[in-house]
Amino acid sequence: MRRSAKRAELPRARRSSTLVWASCSESKRPSMRDAIRQRIPRARDTLGAALIAGALATAAPAQGVYWTKADLLKSFFAECERVSYRTIDPSPSQAARLAKRLGEPARDAYTVFYGVGKGGIRGIALIDEEIGQHMPITFGVLVGTDGAAERIEVLVYREAYGDEVRGHRFTRQLEGKRSTDRLRVGDDIDAISGATISAHSLVRGVKRCLVLAELLVLEPGMVEVLRP
Repeated sequence: MRRSAKRAELPRARRSSTLVWASCSESKRPSMRDAIRQRIPRARDTLGAALIAGALATAAPAQGVYWTKADLLKSFFAECERVSYRTIDPSPSQAARLAKRLGEPARDAYTVFYGVGKGGIRGIALIDEEIGQHMPITFGVLVGTDGAAERIEVLVYREAYGDEVRGHRFTRQLEGKRSTDRLRVGDDIDAISGATISAHSLVRGVKRCLVLAELLVLEPGMVEVLRP
């Protein structure tokens, strides 16, 4: 009885294998015309994917990080022996004057960086942010001891378009400007095509930094304010 049971199981396995091979051998191969028809949609899909990828690459965001704070300060004060900073709390009278000059409430505190070399303080720098079209633009302003802007750099630009404002073609217009200058796009500053909103934002931010440098550091006495 046991031997007959074993013999009965073997044909089932063979039949299963035979059926599998039979289904493969009997499958109909596609004709040349069918093969071409199957390949055309694949080619179209590949071409469509390539066109979409190209469009996305063309419309890639202009946003990027161009400077770290440490690298920018090192570049600003490349000829200085050391770089330090001071956190300044505006007095009530200074806060009132800042609000009047800037058209916005004064903050509780401002951080001012400065470079020290032979002969004392060589200049001051402020790093700030100003809202562009949707996102803040982080920028830095190097101010000379005479209160004039010496250099402007964009550290982080977060908008999809308009990063042309970080180029020297635009920022050089701000060099030499003081807090008493108008500093208005379309007036003493030329706009830049494709970056009108960003241009207004950056100029407004630079104006604020120059006013801060004047009222918080230069007017009270730079040496006294920044004394360690």
